[in-house]
Amino acid sequence: MLRQISTLANYFVFPTKSRDYGFRLGNIEVLSSDCGFLTVPEKEFLSRLRIGNLTLQELYDALQEARAKRRGAPPSNIPADTPLPRIFTYFDCTDYRDAGVDGEVRPLLTRGLLKKETDYTAKLRWYQHLRLLFAYLIFQRPNVHGGYFEGELSTQLIYRLACLGYQETMQAFGGEKAVSNMCAEKSIRVLVSPQLMSQGKASAPAAASQPAPR
Repeated sequence: MLRQISTLANYFVFPTKSRDYGFRLGNIEVLSSDCGFLTVPEKEFLSRLRIGNLTLQELYDALQEARAKRRGAPPSNIPADTPLPRIFTYFDCTDYRDAGVDGEVRPLLTRGLLKKETDYTAKLRWYQHLRLLFAYLIFQRPNVHGGYFEGELSTQLIYRLACLGYQETMQAFGGEKAVSNMCAEKSIRVLVSPQLMSQGKASAPAAASQPAPR
């Protein structure tokens, strides 16, 4: 649902002819069939993040090609800038399940269909977005925005990352492996920034067992 609404809202500040480009990082999804901390080669990092119909790698390749055409040079001769999305660590809560404020364990942000378990490139159909919209408007559940603050794990992660930073947050939970296991149990996918990896602030834990239809 957030995809459909954000595309319409973003159009007024960034008009596009198609929904391929009408998104922001808040709509991003991590492409993986697994949950928990994910390990991918650094060169594949942007290919594992999708906004709308395109991965970030596809978006940057298109921008690089357009930049080369303007300069009249082959894309390979144009120095590539370090993409801004590479500095972020991504927590994909598409299928996040946890106990809500009423104590009931359920999907908190979407219907939690776990589509990526069998096909990590899977996308929701337009009518599935509408079903989510109707469920949100009529039943006020799932909470596609404030649901992050209804789940115990997501709330702890938000406040600790904001106040302590990445490394201290991992230590507070007992290490990256412990955080990976907790995220896997709650169906959260985590893709750690290559900068954290290269600076030695993050190890490379094995992938646990999974924005992201919203």
